Amino acid sequence: HVCGGEAGYGVFPFDSATLVYDKTRWEPAGQGDSLQRVGCFEHADYSEVRGNETNYRAFLVQAMRRRGSSEVVVAAVSHYPHTERYGGEIGALRVAVQEVVEKALARKVIVMADTNNDKPSRLPWPSGRSSQALMDDIYPDAGEVASTELLTTCCAWRYLFAYDRAIAAGFPGASMETVLPFGEHGHPPFAA
Repeated sequence: HVCGGEAGYGVFPFDSATLVYDKTRWEPAGQGDSLQRVGCFEHADYSEVRGNETNYRAFLVQAMRRRGSSEVVVAAVSHYPHTERYGGEIGALRVAVQEVVEKALARKVIVMADTNNDKPSRLPWPSGRSSQALMDDIYPDAGEVASTELLTTCCAWRYLFAYDRAIAAGFPGASMETVLPFGEHGHPPFAA
């Protein structure tokens, strides 16, 4: 899903949310886009009041079915709003997740996101939130979550924040292994 792009594909303001998955193991659940929701957060021009118009910070929510079984998982890919707008805008993602969870009769949710929220205890930035709190904000029935390790992966070229996370709900007893193929403060030459 693309947000922005009025000045051209990839030209600010621009953002996209893409779900990459193994087609030999997973397929979109439902007919067409019936179990998919997309949207945008924020308007990139902070100087103007734009009402409900958004053109930046994309999200995509899709119910996925494991091939050869009835297992359904709701996947959410998102670039969260900035912290000063978080409370007023995260509701759009919450509604999208809840609609897809209810329509797909799913109880498992996986979020892959640049959350724009740092580690909960990180000072002097008061924007920290736990992975549990971030999941609860969009899926109140989450229960216990599993999350990637909170490492400083954001933002190029100075890696200071632990914004990037994968968070899973509905997988009792699960844990995650965090692997950074380019190192904790590295990036491939093609990365922005």
